[in-house]
Amino acid sequence: FVLFFDCPEDELERRILNRNQGREDDNIETIKKTLKDFVDSTLPIVSYYEPKGKLRKIDAAKPSEEVSEAVKLVFASVTPQQSKKRRNLTGFSIPFDLSTEIFTRLPAKSAIRFQLMSKLWRSTIRSPSFTNQFLANSKDRPRLLFAVQRHNTWSFFSAPQSPNSPVVAADSHSKFSGDVSRFICGYASGLVYFPQMWISKEGRYSRPVICNPITGNYVSLPLPTYPDSRGVFGFDPIHKLFKVLADQRILKLDKFLSWGEKIDCPDPLSEGICIDGVIYYLAAGNVAGLPSVV
Repeated sequence: FVLFFDCPEDELERRILNRNQGREDDNIETIKKTLKDFVDSTLPIVSYYEPKGKLRKIDAAKPSEEVSEAVKLVFASVTPQQSKKRRNLTGFSIPFDLSTEIFTRLPAKSAIRFQLMSKLWRSTIRSPSFTNQFLANSKDRPRLLFAVQRHNTWSFFSAPQSPNSPVVAADSHSKFSGDVSRFICGYASGLVYFPQMWISKEGRYSRPVICNPITGNYVSLPLPTYPDSRGVFGFDPIHKLFKVLADQRILKLDKFLSWGEKIDCPDPLSEGICIDGVIYYLAAGNVAGLPSVV
């Protein structure tokens, strides 16, 4: 069975804040975020085991002496046969569907780390179905992404969208150095596109780069026809592919990673934006040379 200590969230928050009171590194918003992540990760465990009758709840809001006594009573209720069976167990296996549900509720960095635990978890976390479920769960806890550029270096931060608090703590993520483009980076569905990024181990020339600002992973793209092109970045929700439009050609972020045939479209005059799979940007217009939205 699973032993679960049930405690109201406000009481648990009060205890954590009291325990951390006076510490120099005390950050109330960070503590609250950690608490929320913990609560979100335990909910799938409770919902899985409770209907099966394998969950033992302890009222953790009571004084510590009463909680300790309740724990003793739970273990005392275990029969000798159950106790012997537990001693003979060589390991504990979490059901696959439960572990997958837990992964989809973790922060992105934490979920990525679990890829190193086993080949099964690696293939699961990298699967398209897991990505879709992770993104669906992430919509319930939206965050703001901040990109700060200074001296050819981009720094990324994120903060929760909290309507109840005017002040929130921002988490620092990755840094990317070597941006030599005169254009701003593009964003689509969690990934960032740099038209020209110089990476020392990639060679002497700058290249287009797509990166994950949370994990720091990136992929270098082949050079377009004109290396100085700004390019427009977007996500195709129908085919589940990230795409770059530059020099009237489209590159898909797939296993081939190559520029396609030339298409009939105007060249962009500005950075574009992708909304629901449609790219919008300013292009040369037909009326008195004024720009128009494409």
